[in-house]
Amino acid sequence: MQKEVYSLSDSDKKAIAELKTKLSGIKVSDNEPEMVKTREAIAYKNNDFIENLGKVGTEIQDLKEKIDRTKKEIDDLKKGNGLFTSTVDPTVLQMNLTSDLQKLETLNKEYNSIQGKYQDYNTKDTKKEMDHARELALTRLQDSVIENPFRQELRLNELALMGMEKGTEKYNDLKSKINSLKEKISEFDKAKNQLLNGTGEMQARAAEFILILNPTANVPRPTMTIESMTITNAIAQQGYDPTNKQPGILPGINLPGAKVTETEDGHSARPGKENYFAADIAAPYGSPYNPVAPGKATVHDSRSGYGKYVEVTHDYGVSTIYAHNSEFLIPSGTSVDVDPTTPIARVGNTGHTHSDTYPIGTPTYGGSHIHYEIRINGTKVPINSFDWERYKNEGQSYVNEVWENRPK
Repeated sequence: MQKEVYSLSDSDKKAIAELKTKLSGIKVSDNEPEMVKTREAIAYKNNDFIENLGKVGTEIQDLKEKIDRTKKEIDDLKKGNGLFTSTVDPTVLQMNLTSDLQKLETLNKEYNSIQGKYQDYNTKDTKKEMDHARELALTRLQDSVIENPFRQELRLNELALMGMEKGTEKYNDLKSKINSLKEKISEFDKAKNQLLNGTGEMQARAAEFILILNPTANVPRPTMTIESMTITNAIAQQGYDPTNKQPGILPGINLPGAKVTETEDGHSARPGKENYFAADIAAPYGSPYNPVAPGKATVHDSRSGYGKYVEVTHDYGVSTIYAHNSEFLIPSGTSVDVDPTTPIARVGNTGHTHSDTYPIGTPTYGGSHIHYEIRINGTKVPINSFDWERYKNEGQSYVNEVWENRPK
């Protein structure tokens, strides 16, 4: 069995240290475009508040004057001063007065509400907006050093989404694409953090990953060598955890001795991983395994966070993902019919598995394992509640039920 090993030269490490120094030295000035535009937007909104206050204030003043005139007219009628000159019934005058007083109360509430929002905006929201603008400016300046290639694409797609009707097929497709871009941005930023703060092979692998996602990134290219290893050594080096936290096996995965080290809830508990919907199945490095259900399998050697992964497309828009493999057991470049008796891959730790972070015996996420997902129309759904027997027996109606009840 073979393993890819990545390393950086001393000059590469020095270059990375210089990048880190350059990034840490970035300062956001008040003249950055994001800061200027945000100040302009704040000024525009403040003007809007002031105009509304002026408009309502004028209405209040006019109504007060009208009320005073009506009161005087009523008083004159009571004294007999307008007995022969007034053409308005005193009862009508009183009704008008009551109505105007109610309007005045409503206008006063509206004025106070606008004034309260105006004060809150200037004491709380403006700071948040300026802080957000500063973060955007800092991200842009940092991207000028090591560019995240997905950020601009995300912004363009988010703008396009704003002009679409919610719930349509195009809207949902674009939203799924946006979610995928957010994951890629997160993966890239994590790799950048590992590059700047990691050591050893983790740092070298981070550099390789960044260059795969952005070949023009200002990052040293690591050297890759191939090492031979026995299964026993592979288990030790890859961080297989035989103790783990939770015994069990996902339905249909034929892998004796495998353990579910984290359920989808465990994944979701991590910061920034809400609705992650995945499970890790720990097993010895190199162990072969089969898919959960029949379908057409394709292999992907993406070197992304998933590493080498297999996607099996089932019926009714359902697909399953099996990631971090060390080796594929089905041909690449074509779609292959598989079922729960077909070995599709061997357990590994390609992609982001943090096997360098978590050593042997650590009962936690990391090391050699299968990262397992269920998707409907490309969107991840909860694993624990997906009933493969109902899927088999009820087909599309069950898939529709899962889709409608998925966490939004």
